[in-house]
Amino acid sequence: MTQLDSVTVYSAYATPINQDKTASSVTVLTEKDFAARNATYVSDVLKTVPGVAIGQQGGRGTLTSLFLRGAESRHTAVVIDGVKVNPINIGNFDFGGLPISNIERIEVLRGEQSALWGSSAMGGVVYITTKSGLYKEKPFNAEVDLGLGSNNTRDASATLSGFHNGFYYALHGDSHRTKGISALSKNHFSYTTETGSEVKTGGASERDGFHRDNGSLRLGYDLGNKGVEVLAAQSSQTVHIDGYNSDVSGEYSRTRNQTFKLGGYWGNEQELLKHQANISQFNSKATHFGSNARYSNEKQLNANYQLDVNFDREGEVTQAVSLLTDYAKTRYTSDKYLREKTLSEKSAALEYRLFTEQDHSFSISGRYTDNSQFKNSITGRISGAYRLSPNLCSDRLLLELAEPQQIRAMSPYSQKPLMMLDKLNTDKPTVEPELTALLPYADSTILLNETFYPQLTARLKQLGFKLVALNDSPQTPEQLFTLILQLGELTQNQAKAEKLVERLRLQKIPLKQPLAETLILSETGMIEPHFPQYQTLLDLLGLSPLKSDLTPQNFSLEKLLLAQPKQLLFLTDNQSYNNQAELLKHPALQKIWQKMSQNPPLVLPMKYTYCFDHGVWQGIQLMHKLTP
Repeated sequence: MTQLDSVTVYSAYATPINQDKTASSVTVLTEKDFAARNATYVSDVLKTVPGVAIGQQGGRGTLTSLFLRGAESRHTAVVIDGVKVNPINIGNFDFGGLPISNIERIEVLRGEQSALWGSSAMGGVVYITTKSGLYKEKPFNAEVDLGLGSNNTRDASATLSGFHNGFYYALHGDSHRTKGISALSKNHFSYTTETGSEVKTGGASERDGFHRDNGSLRLGYDLGNKGVEVLAAQSSQTVHIDGYNSDVSGEYSRTRNQTFKLGGYWGNEQELLKHQANISQFNSKATHFGSNARYSNEKQLNANYQLDVNFDREGEVTQAVSLLTDYAKTRYTSDKYLREKTLSEKSAALEYRLFTEQDHSFSISGRYTDNSQFKNSITGRISGAYRLSPNLCSDRLLLELAEPQQIRAMSPYSQKPLMMLDKLNTDKPTVEPELTALLPYADSTILLNETFYPQLTARLKQLGFKLVALNDSPQTPEQLFTLILQLGELTQNQAKAEKLVERLRLQKIPLKQPLAETLILSETGMIEPHFPQYQTLLDLLGLSPLKSDLTPQNFSLEKLLLAQPKQLLFLTDNQSYNNQAELLKHPALQKIWQKMSQNPPLVLPMKYTYCFDHGVWQGIQLMHKLTP
């Protein structure tokens, strides 16, 4: 079983980030999800997303609005291929008739993100990406879809795309036709209002037809650290409207949209600087024909530049700052105004981001907007996430408590020596914590960390899986004991689990002498003593860690000697896997230390992971023996 690819999110931060690191609530849907939902239109997919409500005023093509977590529809920014398409007249984007055939992925970000996307993102962001051809395996690919349905419904779409030597392209066209149904009932009926008046309705005879045609072209060149792209798209949609008992005037509306974009970038996330620049034009012309004829014409010009400074790109912690500048000008005409209306905005935004290898994150962003018609504004956002480590203690404990035949499969971490200490899975298959990977084990009992995988846990419960939620990342001895007893009960090995807990509780081994001002090192440098699991280890061993400016990121031999600790403690599993591990074993360090201190360096042959398990007690025993 292969590991699934990580999911990248584009709407939560100024740069693309792995979904596991985001502090925002984001749902990502791809073409596989579209197929699973048998979707024809984007609204068919969006209405299945948690926190999303869709309001539609009739059949195909009629006004379709999206509401995120109860916010008004005009408070959700809609971005297609990096171009904001919210109309200026009403604010809310109309999803009616938007087909899924040319869509590659959809992101739904729930929650405010105005600092990056402007005032229209108070409720959230819907970020849509169309097919581009980028990274296709072949230089020429063809996709054709045809469909027929009731009410004389006909759908057709075709896409040509490819990628070769950095060049990519995608040419797409689709057409949708239906005679539709009547928005009013064919039957006559009447009802009495609260005021006592009688209302008669029904008796409709004509149907509300709909047709839409779309065409788009994307061309680009991408080498991974520089690229350029041009995009052109056009759509035409006609919707017939039934608003009266006898629609004799032929009420219908027609909307035509055009999008043009030219963009490029230089640099990437592995380099210190990355530059991005885009210029786009979005045109929308809407006309209503019938007894209440009206029209509107809107043209949005947008130009933006972004500079990313990735000043901390390596190590357990990465940091970056992004500066964004944006200029937007909208021209709007309609039957309501004698003159053309103009609105311009100039804005600048700044975002700071910090991420760790344990998927903890912190970001702060702010935006200043200079608006030609409304009051200038400042918006900001602070977000952070602290995630429990996915290292599964239950893997080690299961191998110790359960019989081999009781275990069908284990997590991927069960085959990593650095996480399993003396226990290692060598013969059981590994399964990713994903729904598709767990489906073959529907008849088994699934052990899962509900805190770390809340959505997966809820979905498995809905499907009727036999699920046991575990706290398999205990941070205190009592949490560890609870986990051991729980696993013992599940595997019907209560006696073995109780003996293990009893043995651990009785291991109170005092050190022969206190280790004050101790510098604790591991293969990755100095440990972070403020982490809960390390603090527990310090308390159990009676250690007083040395306060210095040494960190796992700036660790060096010079800084170590300047810190002048009274005691060195090495946590090691005797598996060198980086330069710092070699440095700790260097003979020069051993000789220098002998001259500086009367206490020889203590080597504790254990890898203390981010998971509090009974390896701590093994370490205490060894520490007692090594203490002078």
